[in-house]
Amino acid sequence: LSLTAQWTVNEYTISFDSDGGSAVDAITQNFGTDITAPAAPTKEGHTFDGWEPELPETMPADDLSLTAQWTINTYVLTLTAENGVITADPEQEEYEHGSVVTLTPKADEEYTFGEWNGDVVGDEVPLTITMEKNMEVVALFDQTVIIHEDETGHNGAARGVYFGVNPVSVQDEAADIFVVTGDPAQVSITIFDMVGNVIDRQEAPAQTKKAGRFTWDLRNRQGMRVCAGSYMVIAEVAYDSGAVQRYRAVLGIKE
Repeated sequence: LSLTAQWTVNEYTISFDSDGGSAVDAITQNFGTDITAPAAPTKEGHTFDGWEPELPETMPADDLSLTAQWTINTYVLTLTAENGVITADPEQEEYEHGSVVTLTPKADEEYTFGEWNGDVVGDEVPLTITMEKNMEVVALFDQTVIIHEDETGHNGAARGVYFGVNPVSVQDEAADIFVVTGDPAQVSITIFDMVGNVIDRQEAPAQTKKAGRFTWDLRNRQGMRVCAGSYMVIAEVAYDSGAVQRYRAVLGIKE
């Protein structure tokens, strides 16, 4: 009598650990059969570098677990400024994905920081960004024409920024700010602390004939009362002729 052994081919499973990336389905098939590689997983801010251990060409005689290998992406931050500079903290040639960078503008003499442009829009100072791609950030600076500083009168005064009372008290409800234009113009004011942070902005709802009045409630743009100190008021005056002038004055707030 001669007997012949009968065999059934075993099945084995290869599972995939994406290590934070997109899920990859396990492969279950017979020993020795050809393996078709699955689509590579994806992971935000990373580049897929393959599996560890490597995916075999045919199914091995045992279950196998593979782990995705990743390289974190790096990005370049380009800073552009004219009539001033931008400092970055930290300052690096390249930043890893998710890095947080703080940008602070510093204006040249007779200029003030206006706003950010490029991949970021706004006027927040300092500005905090998260690196998730190559970025370009542009700082725009405005030229300031200094006419009067710390004046209190406004009746019959030359063009410039004046205050009803200077300094005011932190206990006061508001400060009166007068902008003398001399000729018809559209007027807006921006209030900065002495570090350069924008505290408040106001724009006259209608054209000013010769002088405009603004009322500041001594609060920042988040509605919080400001502290005692010095605050720069910059008025931008756009005349009907097309000329644009900027005037500034310093308002004191005492305890």
